[in-house]
Amino acid sequence: MATLSLLDVTLSPSFSSVVTSYTASVANTITSTRVTATVTDSTATFTVQGSPTTSGVQSSLISLNVGSNTITIVSTAQDGTTVQTYTVTITRAPCNFDYLFHIYLLFPLY
Repeated sequence: MATLSLLDVTLSPSFSSVVTSYTASVANTITSTRVTATVTDSTATFTVQGSPTTSGVQSSLISLNVGSNTITIVSTAQDGTTVQTYTVTITRAPCNFDYLFHIYLLFPLY
């Protein structure tokens, strides 16, 4: 894999083809993401969450639940047997009820 990035998500550590496990934390307002990856060898293929994805093109939308979410990216070499699996564990924060309470005070529902 030459590059790996996620929409609205910052990987830790920064992407390196030799690192296969990443983490990230996002605010509650981030409810989904998309993966964009490019392969080093144009004959290699990869999947995101089991779905074939085109190199350099965003994956389909991946929903993020509150708490821990694991995204799996599997790169397969042209020989069909050499496989590299990358995992990204994203922790989505819970809702900030204090924030919602302040919105309610500004815009009551009655």
